[in-house]
Amino acid sequence: MSNFWELNDGKDATETDGQFDVGGGDFEPIPNKTKCKAAIDEVKWDFTKDGDRYINIRWRVVAPEEYANRVVFQKIWPFGRDGKSSDYGDKQKRMLAAIDKNAGGKLATIDHEPTDEDLMSAIFGKMMGIMVMKWTIKAEESKDGQEQSGNWISAVSPLKKGESQAPEQKQQPAPKPAAQKPASDDFDDSIPF
Repeated sequence: MSNFWELNDGKDATETDGQFDVGGGDFEPIPNKTKCKAAIDEVKWDFTKDGDRYINIRWRVVAPEEYANRVVFQKIWPFGRDGKSSDYGDKQKRMLAAIDKNAGGKLATIDHEPTDEDLMSAIFGKMMGIMVMKWTIKAEESKDGQEQSGNWISAVSPLKKGESQAPEQKQQPAPKPAAQKPASDDFDDSIPF
């Protein structure tokens, strides 16, 4: 056995019946039409199994506090998808342009299709407002016969004036300056002058 599979208790992780549940991931989706403050913490090009290209964006919610650190994924299809009209691709490009504008407008200045590196340097970590919507797939329409639901992003907007681009952190009060000691009248007699 490779040391890689050794667990902290000395057991072997490969001794398994093939079932394991890490637990803790059962969140209800964020309610429909919830306005959130969020930052992009991952963005890259991706492909479907049919070869359609899209930009995959992962947003991390900062506020409201009850949804802080929740993740919402967004797919942007600038070339359309699944045979949808060119209007669909145009709407998707407008969404990307709005995200870029809220992040400082760097993507709009490049003269080529944005690369993963372009996307990361232009919109990664940028804070903005998002409108979160809820999607649901009925049990009879899902592959596994279970009702499924999640979230998607329907709109983006700039932060209001005065809102911080950085995640909110509690401000620590500035330390008070240390009290200065009064000057001493004691002079050392060993000073040679």
